[in-house]
Amino acid sequence: MKWRAWTARARKPDYQSISSLAEKVRDRIPAYANGWYTVEREPEAFKEAAMKVVEKGYMGLKFDPFGSGDLELTRKEYNRSIGLIEAVASVLPDYMQMFVEMHGRFSAHQAIEIAKDIERLKPDG
Repeated sequence: MKWRAWTARARKPDYQSISSLAEKVRDRIPAYANGWYTVEREPEAFKEAAMKVVEKGYMGLKFDPFGSGDLELTRKEYNRSIGLIEAVASVLPDYMQMFVEMHGRFSAHQAIEIAKDIERLKPDG
């Protein structure tokens, strides 16, 4: 599309080319929700917030369940974070994607452990 826009501007105005840039391609654009989880870091609160996202018609949601964790999580915080992911996954319809944000902040073995534990929930991010 960038090339086509550049071409349209670089030559004498060709209104057919320019108007085709604005043609409707689809009725809806798939989008995911982010920033929806400004609630207590408790499974029930995350579950309720996720249900509101589903009701709004998003095709996916992204969230960071890890609090202020960095490099390594304590076992207590690890289990709490996994519980939040499970709570969210439990209310998502099959068509909806779940993206779990880790921000590249964990050690390699911690990131691998998290990925293995949540793989069964089929997150996409």
